[in-house]
Amino acid sequence: MFDFTGWEKINEDAFVLRGFIPEDMCNEAFEESFRGSNSPNKYVNPQNKGIELIGGSMLPALVKKIENLFEGTQYEVGTFLHWYSEPGKAFGIHRDDQAHDPHPKKKAFGGVIYLAEMDGGELYYPVSNTWMQPHKGDVVVQSSAVLHGANSVTGDNKRTVTFVVYDMLKDAEEMSQEWYIEHRNKAIRESKEWLESPIGQRWQKEWSWWKVLEEDDVLEEEDQ
Repeated sequence: MFDFTGWEKINEDAFVLRGFIPEDMCNEAFEESFRGSNSPNKYVNPQNKGIELIGGSMLPALVKKIENLFEGTQYEVGTFLHWYSEPGKAFGIHRDDQAHDPHPKKKAFGGVIYLAEMDGGELYYPVSNTWMQPHKGDVVVQSSAVLHGANSVTGDNKRTVTFVVYDMLKDAEEMSQEWYIEHRNKAIRESKEWLESPIGQRWQKEWSWWKVLEEDDVLEEEDQ
């Protein structure tokens, strides 16, 4: 297990290193992301409009600073990607290991670098009913198996860089997408404390649309 001494603990599966990326590096990476949004390399999932996966260049100094965190350990960093979320667009609950990855070693952690201050954008974890407000320069590293999501922002500044941390001592393992969906839905239904929380209540109607929750259950919660 990676040594998270000196990191702020969010829960048993997630940690944040506050202000690790300097402001000037954040600004440069933000501009790089902005340019990428206007390039033909960006990708928008037609089932998840409003979230851009941006291709193109990645600031070498930013990559090196993250690589240095894991230097001398059994872990290797890779797959750096720019992301942009439109105002009002939340990032749904998922696991970082549910996306196909051709890497031969196990995806141990997912990481997020926040490039700007945001109004909103709280990162939350339904199973443990924990959440945190990211700030510019923060780096979050979380278990690739932990369910998490992010609230929407009101401004045009939700630009992040994600990365993957591989355990070089363990071989890759991959489950079917159907398994992940069933696991996520079951975990959400059983996360009663989170569903009754302010963040969870905002999601209840959406979960009923997606048939994760029964509509009658949602109405009962809203009536309380």
